Parts: sequence; structure tokens; C-alpha cells
Amino acid sequence: MSKYKKSLIIYTVIIVSLVLIFLGYVFHSLIIYERNLVENYVSFLVKRDKLSDKINENLFTISKLEKDNAKITDGIKKIYKSANLEYKENNEESTDGIYVYDIYNNDILISKVALKSIKKYKIMGILTSNEWEVVDFKDYFENGIYTYKITLPEDYELYINDNLVSDDYIKETSDVPNLEELTKFISISKSNVYYIDNLVYEPKIKILDENKKEVAYKLKGNEIVINKEFIKVNTYDEARKYLKEDFGIMALAENYSLFLTDDLAGERHGLSTLMPYLLEDTLVYERAYSFSRGPDILMVSDHTFKNPRFTNETLSNFTIYNDLAFSVEIHLEKNMIVSHKDKVDILNDRWYFIYYDNGYKWVKSEAVKK
Repeated sequence: MSKYKKSLIIYTVIIVSLVLIFLGYVFHSLIIYERNLVENYVSFLVKRDKLSDKINENLFTISKLEKDNAKITDGIKKIYKSANLEYKENNEESTDGIYVYDIYNNDILISKVALKSIKKYKIMGILTSNEWEVVDFKDYFENGIYTYKITLPEDYELYINDNLVSDDYIKETSDVPNLEELTKFISISKSNVYYIDNLVYEPKIKILDENKKEVAYKLKGNEIVINKEFIKVNTYDEARKYLKEDFGIMALAENYSLFLTDDLAGERHGLSTLMPYLLEDTLVYERAYSFSRGPDILMVSDHTFKNPRFTNETLSNFTIYNDLAFSVEIHLEKNMIVSHKDKVDILNDRWYFIYYDNGYKWVKSEAVKK
């Protein structure tokens, strides 16, 4: 090989090496620059375990439901490496020169960190970067790294890490939502609200129904809500086997419809005809009583009825809450003539009944959305 070729090869190797060194420097510089952007630096601190020395090892007393040998520091480090973390600047607490970031795990606030720039320097002579200092840090794990509010029917069982959760963890007992008017008078399955806290690791949660069958659930944030599954049937014939006795639901609905247009026979504009099915201290009773005594019933437009008076009458979507309570969707159309024009007055409601004082009483009504 000639002297010229040797020189050319050496020169080429030197040039390529310098280019690679320069590219490596640029690449490394851009990584440093990107990392030192304030939000990225928060993520760097958390993911690279740069905050361990700020973790309080005695932050809370570990739950008896936790797995054996759990350590608070290990649990916090593990959650900080989770892919579910989000970093949001707290604009209310950030000030000039101090950047405050809230750290969330699955939408739950777990920590707060405040950073201050203690030095600015140039990268490659054109990019300005910061050297950061942690000036404040706070964990929100006083009640445990994992906490749960779990609402279950009272005859369900809750297991955490294969441990049956005792009644000591029940902090509230509530009626089934939307049935408060019924539970004034009778007992319907209640719900127990469990508060599970002081857990270090994400637990294994198992829920069994009254038949000891495992129940699927959805975790929203740190809450699980399972409502009682009641018997649902679509016809009166199907519902009748669950009722205490047969009674004329549609006849009552017709009478109430007539009452609203001042067409029901009986004292107080027909209220006396409805009274055997009403209970005081219910909104249904109060509305009917007020209507029978108020001015609105006297202002009903003059009208007559077509033949047949009622059409399209249906009872559907029964829900049996227990042997003393049920609800049903009622639809009927009252065919009227008002000012020589046909008018159809529609009732399309869900009515709630309880068996009380030797008979069924109507205690609640709500409109059914079309």
C-alpha cells in the first residue's frame, strides 16, 4: 500500500471518529436537555428512584389484610415505577422560580414535588437547560398506598388477599339507592360500605354473593359499588307468583288518571277512592292530598271521553325487591275530547308498591324515560 493510501485511510478514520464523537455528544446533550425540561425531570426523579430518601418508612400502620413481610418503602417505589402515573403542574401553588407538580396514579393524587432551578447553562451553545433542586416533597399515603371504598349488599362477602373482611371494616350501612320511600315502612336489603386502607401493595379482591358465587366488579378510581340484583320479570302473570296477593294495579292507575282530571267518584274529588292504596308520609300521598284540596283541580278544562275511555294499557318490567315490595312500569292512554278536539292523556310511569297493613300500598312514582 502506498504512502498516500495509508494517509488517506488514517485521515478517513480520524474524520469518521470525530463525526461519531460529535454525534454522540449531540445525542447525549439532547437527552440531557429533554430530561431537564421541568415535567420530564419530575418523571426522571420518580422513575429513577431519586426520592427514596424522602419516603417515611413509618407513614402508616400496615393493615392486617396485607400480605406478610410488606414494606412501605418497597410499595412506594413499586407504585412510582407504574406506567399509570401522570404529572400535572399545580398552577395555584407554582410561583416564580418554583414549579409544583402533582403526581397521580389512576387519577388519585399520591404525591407532590416542588422544584427550583439553581443553575442555568448552555448546551451546544444554543440550548438553555436547568439544574434542579427538590425544595419540597409530600406523599399522600397517610391512609396507605392503596385504599378502597367498597359498597356491597349486606348478604355478600368481601375477601382481601384471601382474608374474609370482618364487620369491623364496615363504616356505613345504607339503603338500596332509590328505595328510600319504601324503606320508611319495610326492610329491604341494605348495603354495607367497607373502608379498606393501610395496604402496601395492590390487593387481590374477591366478592361472593349470597350463594357463595364469585361476582365480577369494576374498579372506578378506588371505589367498587355492587348493587343488589333483584328479580326482574316482564308480565303480571310472571310477577304474580312473587306477590302477596292479586290486586288491580291497572284499575288503580285508571282511577288515578281520572282523579287528575277531576273525573273520579268519591269524597274530596275522589281522593277517598284512592286512600286505601296510599300511605301518609309519602310524596305520592302528599301530592294527591294537596291536589284534592288545591285550586288546580278546579281549573281542569271541560271535557268528555271517547269510547273506549282507556287504550294501550300495559304493565311491564316488574322488579321484585322482596316478598313485600315491587315496582312496575305502567302505561295507559286516556282518550278525551277537549274543546271539540281529540286529546290523549298519557300516563307512563314506574310505580313502587309495598305490602303494608294487610294490603298493597302505592308509595312512590317516577316518570319513565322514553
